[in-house]
Amino acid sequence: MHPAVPFIVVLAPLLIWRIWWRVRRSVGRQRLRPGRQWCALLLLPPLLLLIGVVALRSVPALEALAAGTLGGVLLGWWNTRLTHLETGADGTFYTPNTGIGLALSLLVAARLAYHAVYFHGDASAGDAPQLADVFISSPLTLLIIALRLAYGAAYAAGLLRLCHAAPKQPATPA
Repeated sequence: MHPAVPFIVVLAPLLIWRIWWRVRRSVGRQRLRPGRQWCALLLLPPLLLLIGVVALRSVPALEALAAGTLGGVLLGWWNTRLTHLETGADGTFYTPNTGIGLALSLLVAARLAYHAVYFHGDASAGDAPQLADVFISSPLTLLIIALRLAYGAAYAAGLLRLCHAAPKQPATPA
């Protein structure tokens, strides 16, 4: 038996559960929480910059990071335009486009699963590469990570813009 098989057997259900949880949380009507959007807007771009510092060692890695960032910003902008905003007495809610969020979540999960098998297979052989080397040697991984991080930041900014542009519900007399 290949040494990665037990690892995959344990990892697969956990990964499937996390994907399911993520999809359920990001699909359908949701309450707009500006604090959550501000957190995404303040945390994701610096994380993207940190990854960019690691990617400085390789031109293909930087190109992939730039392409993923541009693609993520465009997808975030597009999803903001497709988002339906509702303001009512019980608060402000938004309904994002299901396909974009689902596709990005599955893309990231598939790449993480690939790296988990690849990384574990190399670790069992005794010559495990460093995590930074794995990212640098795989521009596709950097592209997917940059796509997801830039999308999250751009979509958060778009939701905040929608929130500020939405008509405020008049206070009901008590």
